[in-house]
Amino acid sequence: EGTRISKKSDGQALVATLCEAANNPPSQENLIHCTIEHFANQSAVELQYFVTARHPTIKTKSAAARFKKPIGKQALVDAKNGVENLIKVAFDIRIQTSLALEVA
Repeated sequence: EGTRISKKSDGQALVATLCEAANNPPSQENLIHCTIEHFANQSAVELQYFVTARHPTIKTKSAAARFKKPIGKQALVDAKNGVENLIKVAFDIRIQTSLALEVA
């Protein structure tokens, strides 16, 4: 059962979920050990909040909405093949520190 996050989340609940899936203690530093498959198992909403908290130019949920939402196994295949969907974007920025944490 995955951790649910709130609308104003900085993605820390998802960090914990991803790290636990990779059998690592939850921390920003341990996201490097998470695979694209771990990201593919998350909901579109969780990925959107993760992206908006970390991406240098995608700051809102509506901006993140331009990326295809992960639906079915094809989304993982697409992400692995370089299609810029939510899974790929979140995976590519996984080692970025949450901008929400930097401001706090």
